[in-house]
Parts: sequence; structure tokens; C-alpha cells
Amino acid sequence: MKDIKIDRLEIRLCGISPRVALSTVSGLGNELLKNVSKEDGLFNQSSAVNISKIDSGKFQTRGYVSSSDLRKMIANRITESIVSKTK
Repeated sequence: MKDIKIDRLEIRLCGISPRVALSTVSGLGNELLKNVSKEDGLFNQSSAVNISKIDSGKFQTRGYVSSSDLRKMIANRITESIVSKTK
């Protein structure tokens, strides 16, 4: 697969400070790229995949969560959605 195009990505964060939210999403692209590159066969397909919408669901924390942990949780959920939509 040469390209994965996502037209709309929804991420809802509840109980997260604006500072942590900004730090979380600033490295999300790299974390997501790392995740999808580990998926066997995902990039072996010959055509691009267009995904109209991915809704990652709501992320609500009880207590403190680091931006790096939250970024990994979001990237994992988005990766799962990409993989399910490309099979």
C-alpha cells in the first residue's frame, strides 16, 4: 500500500489539561507511523486506501496520565482502526 489517506480523525480527550493534550497530539503522527509500519502486509497492497473517518472514541483518565502514555493509547486505537478498515 503506497498511501493511507484519512479524511477525518476524531479524538476526544476528557479530563486532560490543555498542556498535556497539546503535547500528546504533537508527536501523534510519529507514533502512528511507528505503529502502522509494524503491521505485516499493510503496505504490500498495490493501491492506496482512503478512509473517510476514524473515530478513536473518548479517552478519559482518572488521575494523571503522561502525554507519552496517552499518545501511545491513541496511536494504538487508531492503528487498530486502520488495520480493520484495510482488511
